[in-house]
Formats: sequence, C-alpha cells, structure tokens
Amino acid sequence: MTDETENADNVIHDVPFGESKGKCPECGSMHTVPILYGYPMEEAMDAARRGKIQLGGCVIRGDDPRKYCKDCDHRW
Repeated sequence: MTDETENADNVIHDVPFGESKGKCPECGSMHTVPILYGYPMEEAMDAARRGKIQLGGCVIRGDDPRKYCKDCDHRW
C-alpha cells in the first residue's frame, strides 16, 4: 500500500481520523480523536464504531469543537 492510499484510508471528508496527537486539556489523556460534523456516510459510521472519530451531529455552527477525549468525553 502506498503512502497516498494509506492517507486516503485515514481521511473522511477532509478530516483525518484515528488517535489524535492532541492532549486533552481536561484530563491530560492522549486518547483523543477528531470530531466529524455533517450527515455521516457509511465510511464515517464505520470509523465511529471503531472509535477512530467522534460524530458531532448534522448541525454545523462554525464554532464547534474539533477534538474529543475518549477517556473523559471532553470536547474542545
């Protein structure tokens, strides 16, 4: 598998998914993932079931949190 294919497999709607490198500002956990907004396609639903992304809902306000902590449920 090429780097391009690997990258394509880890991106949904221009949002990379998987464990994020960001540290949760609430609990300090490194178990964080990106939040995807909008109506999810099947690939996004599958990534959410596998814990690679957090679904943020269909309503997009523009100031929505971009990351989610899997340990304490904090969004920022």
